[in-house]
Amino acid sequence: MWGPVGQQVMIPTPTQPTRRYGLGAVNWSTGETVVITRRHKRRREVADLLEELLRKHRHETV
Repeated sequence: MWGPVGQQVMIPTPTQPTRRYGLGAVNWSTGETVVITRRHKRRREVADLLEELLRKHRHETV
């Protein structure tokens, strides 16, 4: 690539893709799955997964 002396050449680049993370759990005896997707994978997202499991299985041990 060339450009005028003393000037920086701007090269267009594609934008970065938006990352998504999937967190999930599987009940091995029934095959039932619970999956959530989030933009981050932090403690808050793991807590969201656990809350979803508790919501789906209110009368069972999680």
